[in-house]
Amino acid sequence: MIKLKGAIAAVKNPKQITNKFKLQELYLDTSSYNNYTGEKYENYAKIQNINDSVDLNGLEQGDVVDVECYLNGRFFTNRNNEPGFMQNLNIKAVTKAKNTQGQTIKVPLEQMTTIETPE
Repeated sequence: MIKLKGAIAAVKNPKQITNKFKLQELYLDTSSYNNYTGEKYENYAKIQNINDSVDLNGLEQGDVVDVECYLNGRFFTNRNNEPGFMQNLNIKAVTKAKNTQGQTIKVPLEQMTTIETPE
């Protein structure tokens, strides 16, 4: 299991791929900062919610969350009979992070980097 902490950059609408497979993507800003200069080292993670396994309702851009996820990878052969590999992070649990006073943490939207996510 992998544990990540970051600010929600985007929560995509769920997509029904097949009768038995529904997919929802969560983009997490896991950027770090130089302690001396404040320079931001951008880093993002795309995490999948498969078949509504986790309720993402109530999560908004800027919410700082703790995410537990599984790394899921597999080899495949594409339509041209060429080998390929795909890898995803699948959500197990998401909780809003709290400060030492027990309050949820939210990054102000004006401090968030605007990103364009793929459809």
